[in-house]
Amino acid sequence: MSPYDISIARLILFAEGMRAGIILTVASMVKGGLLGVVLGALLACLECGLQYAEGSITWDEMVDKIVEASIYAGIAGFIITGIILGISVWFPFLIPILMPLIFVLQIVALVFLGQQIVSLAKGWWEVLDGEERLNDFVSVVKRVQYRLEKGIRDTGSQASSIVNDWMREMADRFGLDKAWGWLVAMVQRLGISEVWNWFASQTQTVKRKASGYMSSLEAWEYIAEVKADVDEISETIAVRIRSEFSGALSTSGDLLLSIREYAS
Repeated sequence: MSPYDISIARLILFAEGMRAGIILTVASMVKGGLLGVVLGALLACLECGLQYAEGSITWDEMVDKIVEASIYAGIAGFIITGIILGISVWFPFLIPILMPLIFVLQIVALVFLGQQIVSLAKGWWEVLDGEERLNDFVSVVKRVQYRLEKGIRDTGSQASSIVNDWMREMADRFGLDKAWGWLVAMVQRLGISEVWNWFASQTQTVKRKASGYMSSLEAWEYIAEVKADVDEISETIAVRIRSEFSGALSTSGDLLLSIREYAS
């Protein structure tokens, strides 16, 4: 696309009517911190599409950016894909910009569907192979797999460090027995999942991602409509990592195995 075409695309995507339509649609499906995550990821992906169309980033860079932006939405990534599909229907002029995004986003969202998608996907390999897109599909799944592993590993190790630091501080001030008792009481009252979510939401990995979503919302002037702050978005990301990443990681591995079996 020419620089002029891309400038028109930006005008359309930044238009007040587009903004209102996107917010109304997404807000009807998700609320709170998840609204911030989905909108932040959507806007980051649209920016990636524009950058790729104007040639400022490569295909591989675009894929990495989209995977990183959308993966923390978990299964709600289908909302992002649906919104972009809707924009392409209403504005066919934007299809060259949006189709690369849709290809990547649908793969990111698929891994969160669980094991049932693996058997359904077996019929796609021949089609993708015939269109010479199977290698691209594999490349995206591997990037998703890497980000899932990294998200689980980094968040887990950082959350453990925060717990250890908290325990050490409490033990120094009040004694080890009291510090341990407070931690046990917290787990008994809230549940291990809620306690983990809180500590994980304080990690650098999660805070950095939440800040990135907030930056996208501010840059595209969506921040006023999102009734969530960085802490609420951080907690939402932590929940997604705990509740969805391990299952998605398993599904991504099974998809790659299915493709290897097809190729052999």
